[in-house]
Amino acid sequence: MAQSEILRGGIRLPRSASRTERDTFVKLLSFVDPEAEHGFGFEGKLLRPGSLLTPAQLRPADHFPEIPIVLEYLPGTKNGRRREQLYILWRLDWSTHEWRELGRAVSESWHWANDLRPLAVRALKEARSKHALELQPDFPAIERRIAQFLDAELKPLEAGDRVRVLAMLHDQLATKLLR
Repeated sequence: MAQSEILRGGIRLPRSASRTERDTFVKLLSFVDPEAEHGFGFEGKLLRPGSLLTPAQLRPADHFPEIPIVLEYLPGTKNGRRREQLYILWRLDWSTHEWRELGRAVSESWHWANDLRPLAVRALKEARSKHALELQPDFPAIERRIAQFLDAELKPLEAGDRVRVLAMLHDQLATKLLR
């Protein structure tokens, strides 16, 4: 998760590289071709990492989603003759003004596009849904509370009994997933 800053009405784009790294970019995504096997299928506006943008600049036209999705590029270290590159897909959480990492890929060529394409297509679809701007439940917080409860309940049990309880929970979860 990258902390975003709100300064004078703006939001800072992710910048994972050091300030001295020049060969980086962020692309504010408007569309990702579901068949794309290269970076040209990731359409959008090129921006400088760490730039401060207004909310209007994060949606420069109607074909951009209301929830910004960006692709960050960072050149990597040289590995023999080729240079590994890092690509990070981010989504802005408007409620906290933080960039949430959706995925990353390290690649020496275009293979990163195959890895990040399904994530980007899904993220853009969700960002355009009619419920995209509604306040979503804090799923990580719910998961943490459930995990803490399980830890507290399982801690006093012997190892074999923990396995039995978890096996019973498996069956309960499986039936709930089918509902």
